[in-house]
Amino acid sequence: MAVMTVTQPASLKASEEAAPSADALARLRTGDPSATDAMIRRYAPVMRRVVAQLSGWSSETDDLVQDVFASALMALPKFRGDADLETWLTRIAIHRVRRWQRRQVLRRLWQKTAASQLDAATSDDGSCGDIEERQQLVRDAIATLPPKYREVIALRYLEERTTTETASLLGLRANTVDVRAHRGRQLLAERLKEHDAFSSMQTT
Repeated sequence: MAVMTVTQPASLKASEEAAPSADALARLRTGDPSATDAMIRRYAPVMRRVVAQLSGWSSETDDLVQDVFASALMALPKFRGDADLETWLTRIAIHRVRRWQRRQVLRRLWQKTAASQLDAATSDDGSCGDIEERQQLVRDAIATLPPKYREVIALRYLEERTTTETASLLGLRANTVDVRAHRGRQLLAERLKEHDAFSSMQTT
């Protein structure tokens, strides 16, 4: 599937590093500045990647990431540690992006913007053989997916989450995740097929 072969693999997840100690979590809950700064430094790159993917690489990604951490800092006193910090922050990111999307009245403009980007990518000489251009075409195509499919595609294939993890993060059943992943891949393939440039790149 193109989305898994032409996008860069997800970088090392924060969950693969040592988890914050109980003392660090206690200091986070009390608003200790050094603990909150350490949390932001550690998880900001991960959250930026997740938010960018969920929002379709919006130009407002940085603002949304700041919103995620602002929400997290407000909720930290109530954080019980039932989930690891990355999972908890990812759930907050999903909710904040969804809220942002509900405020958007320009969803059709996203699609027009993506189409213009695709035209620009192929307008010079008709050849777009390098990897970076292929990645951009895929990103543009993902950005046009309906949010419920883009969320699943981003978490399952870009973030390389399991079906179970994705279902937990999105509050869905595992079979619903599988159905949306399948439909999302179909829609993505259809969008990429519409562009001869992408098809020709796959054969070079």
